[in-house]
Amino acid sequence: MSAIFSPAVEITVTPPTPQVQQTYSIIFTAVGTAPGTEWSVTLGGQTKSSTGYNITFSGLSPGTYSFSITPPSGYEVESVTFPDGSTGGASGTVTVPFQGYNAGLFVYFEKIPTTGVITFVESGLPEEMYVYGNVIATSWSVEVDGTTHSGTAGRPIEVTVATGVSHTFRVNDAKWVNSRGNVVTYTPSPASGTATAGQTVNVTYTPSQY
Repeated sequence: MSAIFSPAVEITVTPPTPQVQQTYSIIFTAVGTAPGTEWSVTLGGQTKSSTGYNITFSGLSPGTYSFSITPPSGYEVESVTFPDGSTGGASGTVTVPFQGYNAGLFVYFEKIPTTGVITFVESGLPEEMYVYGNVIATSWSVEVDGTTHSGTAGRPIEVTVATGVSHTFRVNDAKWVNSRGNVVTYTPSPASGTATAGQTVNVTYTPSQY
């Protein structure tokens, strides 16, 4: 009896093709800056700077990333608009993908004001007085950094000053004349102090002598 041999069968095993994970980009676009001004964004611990309008982080795996924005010198972050239309501030989180695509954020910068206003509001002075039989408005005044600014009773005095520093002020005594010709001196409180741009100083006058 003769042996029967089957022909050899070669089996080729093909390993599975590894899946390549989709990556995405997050793009920050500056609005409101002058050309050539440098700004930067830190995303997930990586910081990028630019003097242009866009900063892009590429090759990102799907997920949520923390970010913080450093504005150009002399600017501040007014707001950040996210892909879904919501708004935030100079730091936050952003998720990719957004609806299956890259995420784009608009960063709105505004210049930090270099001047502001100190407002002095008076109370206690009669608004009118008599001078040689004529009715005129009672006046009052303040000195800010050595410069005198005048106004009339019942109306505030607004003084434009530099921001970021304190300014010294002194409120002057006020004179009021009644219908009999008597002069009354009104003294202010506070009579002096310091203030910064954006501050309101409330001044109360009281009669001190006839």
